[in-house]
Amino acid sequence: MFRVCLLGICFLAALYPQSRQGRILDVSGAPVSQAFLIHGEDWCSSTPEGVVYLPPGWQCGDTIRVHRYGYRSQTLPLPADSLLIILTPDPLLHPVVEVAGTGTDFRYGTDPGSAAASPSAISGWKSRVEILPAVRLRSYGSPGSVQTISIDGGPATQVEILMDGFSLSNAQNGVTDLNQLPL
Repeated sequence: MFRVCLLGICFLAALYPQSRQGRILDVSGAPVSQAFLIHGEDWCSSTPEGVVYLPPGWQCGDTIRVHRYGYRSQTLPLPADSLLIILTPDPLLHPVVEVAGTGTDFRYGTDPGSAAASPSAISGWKSRVEILPAVRLRSYGSPGSVQTISIDGGPATQVEILMDGFSLSNAQNGVTDLNQLPL
C-alpha cells in the first residue's frame, strides 16, 4: 500500500512541476519588491521580500526581461541554477515641487477666517493626498502615531518634504512623520 501511495505522489509531482523561485535585490543587497519578470506573454512579480516564483513553463536559457520603476531594466537568459538578479538604481528624476503659502489661516484647507482645523478638514486633506496617482499614506498605529508617505511603491525614505528650505526628514532614518508637520 505504501509503495502505491508513493508511486501516486511521484506521478502527481510529475504532472504538476514545482515552480522555481529566485531573489531580486538591489546593489546594496536590499530586496526589491514589485519587480516584473516578463517572458513572452507570461509575467510574474516579486514579493515585498524580493522573492519571485517563476511559472512552471519557463525553462533555463529562456530570455526574460526584468522591469522595476527606479531601476535599470535588464534582459537576460534564465539560468539553470539559482536565480539571483541584482538591479542597478536608475532613479526617476521628477521636477522639484514647491508649495508656498503665507500665514497660518489656510491650515488643512479650512476657510481663511478659521484659526483651528476641524477633524473633517484634516481627513479632507489626507483624502486629497491619497487620491494622487502612485501616492500612498501609511499609518503605523492609532491616530497621532507615525504616518509616512511613499510614491510609486518606493520606501518613505525616498520622499523628502521641505519647509522653508529645510528638510523635515528624521536624521536617523530619513523618514518624514506627517503627523509631526505643522500644517
